[in-house]
Amino acid sequence: MKRLAALLTIALLLASPVRAFEDTLLVHGGFWNWRAYKTMRYEVQGWPFSKNAASRRDLHTVDLDTGRIRIDGERVPYHLGFDGKQAWVSPTADAVAAPARFYTLAPFQFIGMPFVLAEPGVEQKDLGYRWVDGKWYEVYQFHYLNGADTPSDTFTAYVDNETRMLHLVYYDVTFPGLANPVRHAVVFDEWQTVDGLTVPKTLSIREWVNDKLGGHPGNLKATFVVSHVHFDNAAAAPAAFAAPSF
Repeated sequence: MKRLAALLTIALLLASPVRAFEDTLLVHGGFWNWRAYKTMRYEVQGWPFSKNAASRRDLHTVDLDTGRIRIDGERVPYHLGFDGKQAWVSPTADAVAAPARFYTLAPFQFIGMPFVLAEPGVEQKDLGYRWVDGKWYEVYQFHYLNGADTPSDTFTAYVDNETRMLHLVYYDVTFPGLANPVRHAVVFDEWQTVDGLTVPKTLSIREWVNDKLGGHPGNLKATFVVSHVHFDNAAAAPAAFAAPSF
């Protein structure tokens, strides 16, 4: 019995969010509340790897347990997905301006923050405090140990020292199929609270140079907006994420 209890304790610790980051997760609604949901749906406008990004709207469905994702163009008839192993795009690969795997998986990596940074398989390091944009921020580095499908293996998060909210994350784009790696920062400009969780509403991609945002507003690369967010306790059918058969 003692051995079993010890093993259960270890398992819980391994599945728990990183402890130093836990107050940020609580401010955003709580890691375990996030884990209670099975499906997340939302709309994205302005994702920079879209063609005519400013006017395009994508409808995303994410299986929060398996990482499977489906994206449907709202006004243009294109579809993408990740079935847990492979990414696909329909009707043709040139429907979007990026590799299908990157286009499908990358948006959720930021829209799911801060919670995705606390998932099992992510190593955390406390980097102390740093000064950016006239304020002190508590800084954490997160490294994906299993080489997960993310825009980068390492993300560095800046947490507002007063509100404990996530402010920005910088990263090197190293995703296979993209051109030369470039360091960028995603700034969380606005948040929204949906079903008890505070998730991104407006995000901007900016240049990150010498541990600071480049200029002010800093060589803005793109802004994208997340709307119509909904969480569901039921999982979507696996067939929803499968490539269409022709």
